[in-house]
Amino acid sequence: MGTLHLAPRLLSFPLISPSVKWSMVVEKTSMGRIWVVDDQPDVSRAMVALLRQAGHRGTAFLSGESALAQLQNDLPDLMILDVMMPGLDGFAVLQAVRGDPRTAKLPVIMFSAVSDPSRIAHAMARGATDYWVKASFDFSQLEAKINEHIADTNTEPARPA
Repeated sequence: MGTLHLAPRLLSFPLISPSVKWSMVVEKTSMGRIWVVDDQPDVSRAMVALLRQAGHRGTAFLSGESALAQLQNDLPDLMILDVMMPGLDGFAVLQAVRGDPRTAKLPVIMFSAVSDPSRIAHAMARGATDYWVKASFDFSQLEAKINEHIADTNTEPARPA
């Protein structure tokens, strides 16, 4: 087993097998309910831990299919969505989110290892709210964007339940 290190807040988490199925829900007085959709459990777990430290409530989903299924019952304030996943990739999930009137305005931050400008442009053209590259992201900057997007959502009329 290896260890995942994320900078600038040097956090270390033991890596677990990708075959492990789990969902981590962080309960805390929160500023926002944020879903992290990433097929890599170590990345999802680290991101949820960072969100918890920032005062948000995070839920990790290991597939696009599981996140879309949960959208039938619950709506987050913001979704952080990996691009490259088996099954439904991030673009397919984004298309489904934008195609549903209940979630069409949901802020979706694409979070990918791919930094190719054409891929970023493709995500933004498909309706991504923002795009962050995993290898070079600074959580404090991402946190500021999360708070900004949640605040923008809270100034719009309430979404139907």
